[in-house]
Amino acid sequence: LEYFTGQRGRVPDDRVIFQFEHGPEVGHTAKLVEQMRVEIGFPVDDAALYVSGQQSDLVDLYPEFAAYRDIVFLFKWMACWAGNAAPDVRQWTHKDAKLSWKGMDGKMTVRAFGKELKLELPAGMAQPADSSAKKENF
Repeated sequence: LEYFTGQRGRVPDDRVIFQFEHGPEVGHTAKLVEQMRVEIGFPVDDAALYVSGQQSDLVDLYPEFAAYRDIVFLFKWMACWAGNAAPDVRQWTHKDAKLSWKGMDGKMTVRAFGKELKLELPAGMAQPADSSAKKENF
């Protein structure tokens, strides 16, 4: 983790994608989607639709994009969940655990385990309002 913390200090904020811990907005991932959309010729649409897979052009051509999105979300969700965010203790199936994404107007929602999943950063890990301040782990 020290390596990633050190690297994060060297990476400009606008180069970090999948910042789910900062809210439901697509954020800087929209810039990546826009570049891919222009280069490959996807129709103009809301970036959240491409990231969610609802507009399937991106994930059809790059299935690893969806896999990476899901891995990043699940890692951050497991590392940052609030006490009530954990799924109920019961026998879950792999279908229950599958992430279901929806995007609209630049915002994302994700569902699994029968409910909407949200990330909440622990106290002290919130991104500082002053962008010149030291960056956090995520």
